[in-house]
Amino acid sequence: MTRRYKTKPMAALHETMSDLHRAGAIDQAAMNEFDQRCLAVTARELSYQVFKDAKGEWRWRLVAANGKRIAGSGEGYKSKSACIAAIELVKNSAAAPIAA
Repeated sequence: MTRRYKTKPMAALHETMSDLHRAGAIDQAAMNEFDQRCLAVTARELSYQVFKDAKGEWRWRLVAANGKRIAGSGEGYKSKSACIAAIELVKNSAAAPIAA
């Protein structure tokens, strides 16, 4: 899979950090942070997974093409349709402001 970066400086930073990670100078958690900050992710590289948890409630998670979990439902839902409705709510919230 070809990597796409947010900017050229981010590409250079990420490649340097990748080298340091391979050399053992930074751990996986730090490398994950650089992945999130530097790599551009397109919608085609993401998928929503719907599943039942141990309590029998429906949940969702957003997963990147590399298998890493990006986000998940904060609660369980009684029905699969309610879970899918929550996914649609998240998908339609792209224009919502970010409160700092």
